[in-house]
Amino acid sequence: MATCVGALPLFTFAPAWIEQSAAFVHPDARLGKAYMKLLLAAWRSAPAGTLPASHQYLADATGLPLALVDEHYTTLTDGFELVDARLRHTRLAAHLDTMVARFGKSLEEFALSTAIAAQDPEQFSLVTVEAAGTRARGKCALPKRFGYEAHPELIDWAAKHGFPEPVDRVWVMERFINYSLKKGDKWVSWPAAFRSWALKEIQEFGHLPPSQVKRLPPRPEGVGPFAKLKVGASKGEVARDHNVDVFASLNQSKPVSAASMRRGDA
Repeated sequence: MATCVGALPLFTFAPAWIEQSAAFVHPDARLGKAYMKLLLAAWRSAPAGTLPASHQYLADATGLPLALVDEHYTTLTDGFELVDARLRHTRLAAHLDTMVARFGKSLEEFALSTAIAAQDPEQFSLVTVEAAGTRARGKCALPKRFGYEAHPELIDWAAKHGFPEPVDRVWVMERFINYSLKKGDKWVSWPAAFRSWALKEIQEFGHLPPSQVKRLPPRPEGVGPFAKLKVGASKGEVARDHNVDVFASLNQSKPVSAASMRRGDA
C-alpha cells in the first residue's frame, strides 16, 4: 500500500494483535514492549504496515541489543510475513487497506497539507479529514461499467432466481440500470442492490422476463369489449357499440340503437 498514514495523530490497532503475539507472553517482558514499538514503526512506514527485514533495523527500532534480536527474531516478527524483502504485519496491513479504501482521498489530502503546513504554519492550515458520520456510509452512485462483465457471479445467480435465459438476464439488467439512473440511487453494494431489485420485479410486481412471457397461453378470442375491434374502428366506437348491446339486453321491449344513444333518447 503506497499511502502513508503516519501523519495521522492516532495509531489505531486491535489490542489482540499484541495480546495474542508470542512476544506478549514471552517471559522476557522486554520483547512485549519491543513488539509494540514494531507495530508503531510499521504504522508510520511507507508502504504502511511494513518494516525492513533487517535485524539491525529491528534492534534500532526497539532499542534491544542486536544479539537479543538475533536470538528472538522469530518471536519479534510473529504475525509478520516476508513480502518483497520487507516484513508485512498481516492484520495491520489489512486494517490499513480498509482505511485507504474508504478514506484514501482524505488521507492523501491530509498528508499533503501536513507537509505544506510544516513549511509555514502561519500561512498554511491543515485540512480536516471528513468524519465517517457525515459520509453516506460508503454508498456510491451506479458504477459506469456495472453489469455481468464486471460481476460475472450475477449470471449464475440470475439464472437460478427466475432469469434462466440470456435474454432474460439482459432484460432485467437493463431495467435495473435504467431504473437506478432515473432514481439516482446510491448503494454500498450494487450487486446486492441488483439481487434485491430483481427478486422484487418478479415476486412483488409480477414483471415476467421475455422467456416466460412467450410461454404464456394465448389469450382466448372474444374476451373483453375490444377483442373484436374492427379494422379502422376506434376503441371509442367499439365501446359505444358494446354499451348499445348492454342496454338492449336490459330493455328487450325497447331496443336501443346507436343513433338514439348519440341523440340521448335512451
